[in-house]
Amino acid sequence: MVGDLISVLNELTDRGLTKESEYLYGIFEKIAYESEARAEALLNRADPKRNPEPNERSVAADRLVNLLKNPNRPEFGYKELANLIARSGVQDTFDSEGFLGGSLTNAEVTVLRQLLSHDEAPRESGFRNPRWEQAYREQQSAGREDDTKKPRYDQYEEDNRAEDVELIERILNALEGRTKPVKIKRSSGVSEACVLTRNGDYTTFIVPVSDVKLGHKVLSIDHLIEDSFLFLNQDLAEMF
Repeated sequence: MVGDLISVLNELTDRGLTKESEYLYGIFEKIAYESEARAEALLNRADPKRNPEPNERSVAADRLVNLLKNPNRPEFGYKELANLIARSGVQDTFDSEGFLGGSLTNAEVTVLRQLLSHDEAPRESGFRNPRWEQAYREQQSAGREDDTKKPRYDQYEEDNRAEDVELIERILNALEGRTKPVKIKRSSGVSEACVLTRNGDYTTFIVPVSDVKLGHKVLSIDHLIEDSFLFLNQDLAEMF
């Protein structure tokens, strides 16, 4: 359902229907952002440093893990929980028996540890990446042949793609709520946009619809990779 809302919301913005887009964005916020807000509250309640009551911590941990595994909440998964753990500063204690370790399996703890370790790993600097340029050229060529055809990205080795995802997230997190613009692909070309909010893999941008109107555009990390976000923002990316 979240994906359907995003698709309609983006189409309304592209058509210049900002009033309708604004209304639908309010619904999107209630559905997509509810999970992360609830997860953060449960994580705080399960944290021994914040809650001395073991029974309350155990119930909160079970509810958080149930939310993590709920197929009706696809917007909140292991990656989002890892980000939440990192933001809360409990990377070293979340897997203890008195915390989430009593509800998570060993395999789940391993997955979260790997996500946390990857997020903290240092990145090599260097831009004008030929992979991005090649992907951009292939995308442009595919677009001329068929505007509805998405370029294939199985040419990305998985480790290289992971580096690109990490870099995009660093840029978006740093610019969230700020007025410094980025460039994103639009149905009519490329335009500047400001990062309004982030929720897991989704980012909400404020984009110009006309000279006097602004609208919402919600894109996933996968969309940004497919749309050559790093190529479009190479100068900005040098800062990160």
